Amino acid sequence: MTRIKIIDESKAQGRLKEIYTVQQKYGIKMASIYKAQSLKPSILLAHIELHAELINSHSEITRAEKELIIVIVSLCNGCAYSQFRHADFLNLEWKDEAKIIRVFNDYTQAGLTPREIILCDFAKHLTMMPEDFENPRYIENLKKTGFSDDGILDIVLISSYANYINRIALALDLDPELITTNDSESDTCA
Repeated sequence: MTRIKIIDESKAQGRLKEIYTVQQKYGIKMASIYKAQSLKPSILLAHIELHAELINSHSEITRAEKELIIVIVSLCNGCAYSQFRHADFLNLEWKDEAKIIRVFNDYTQAGLTPREIILCDFAKHLTMMPEDFENPRYIENLKKTGFSDDGILDIVLISSYANYINRIALALDLDPELITTNDSESDTCA
């Protein structure tokens, strides 16, 4: 239950109905983070497109790394909605629930690769102390690790996107949604 009105598929009209219909046509289940934006269909559509581009576009940052970044940011923000939702997506990639539990407890002790730890450190720092990024050393550290400018931009965008969806989920009190078997077979979003 959210703190504001949500228009579900059965009551949608106009542009919102079109958005829901297109998503259903492609077998995409609308996540609560999207439905929470149903009062603003143009914003909802922009969010769907942003999510698809960030998560599904070709990048040197893997899908698992993108989901890991979102989990870390969500842990930092105390956002249960995104913690659990994106931990499920991460598990679709890793197929290792024990490792995900270790990430929740302490990612530095979770058996992550050095590259994954650097990504987590960056995402955590950007979330917790964004003002520190006036100093170029954080970006330079990613460059020294071998990330291209394009990859660095993806890391920043994914980290920022995670903070954005966390703020929506926290402010509107979205319940965590766990991904079901059917969801994992479709392209469930956010």
